[in-house]
Amino acid sequence: MQEIFKALADPSRREIIFLLMEKEHAVKEMSEKLNIPMSTLSHHLDILYNSGLVTKRKKGTFIIYAPALSVLDELVTYVVKSFKKKEVTVMDNE
Repeated sequence: MQEIFKALADPSRREIIFLLMEKEHAVKEMSEKLNIPMSTLSHHLDILYNSGLVTKRKKGTFIIYAPALSVLDELVTYVVKSFKKKEVTVMDNE
């Protein structure tokens, strides 16, 4: 989970995830929409891919990226459970 949080610490990578939640994209298309140089975008996508937050597949000569919904769902569940635990702890201490 720490690798996921580390990957999401960068605002550009969060922006990439938000874009991919709308629909899957090729690198060039993302680069144009986000106004990020392709080399920088590729670096961010490698980090997101290696952390499991995005998937990629080849379509002809393009690489298409999509969000890894199961990993994102797991992340949301983890965060919600963590906040609920803290909420209970705070209420117990009052």
